[in-house]
Amino acid sequence: MGSAVLDEPDSLILRQPRQEEAAELRDLCVRSKASWGYDEAFLEQCRPSLGLDMDLAREGLAVVADLGGRPAGVAQILVRRPGAELDLLFVEPAAFGRSVGSTLLGWACRTARSRGAATLRILSDPGAREFYLRHGAQLVGDVPSDIVPGRRLPLMVVHLLEPA
Repeated sequence: MGSAVLDEPDSLILRQPRQEEAAELRDLCVRSKASWGYDEAFLEQCRPSLGLDMDLAREGLAVVADLGGRPAGVAQILVRRPGAELDLLFVEPAAFGRSVGSTLLGWACRTARSRGAATLRILSDPGAREFYLRHGAQLVGDVPSDIVPGRRLPLMVVHLLEPA
């Protein structure tokens, strides 16, 4: 599986996804997931669930992190008051360590809060569990994967409202 080459950026910007880059963004998600060491069979099983919903993008519920004019990450949320769910958050492996994931998670929290959500629910890949915990998520349990029978995934929550 190839990796995208990212030029040294002037700055990281967040922008709306474009319809014509949907396949490229799905490939970015697959490359990101592959960074946890999964085999091709597992990745192909996951591939259908790793794409952006362009209707959500048009509603402002998906974003691309752009570094040097190229997609470096992508995030998407679903809002179901009183909460929201982090539907996707993937970073191009060539951009690891450049705060892309942190920036995307911050966007997801701000956007969910602005849409009236009190919490952001995160069903995480086990490999990303520590990332979310470092960024204030609380582990609330684990749940069965709806894609891979017998696999369990960490369930976390970020509280978006300040305590009274």
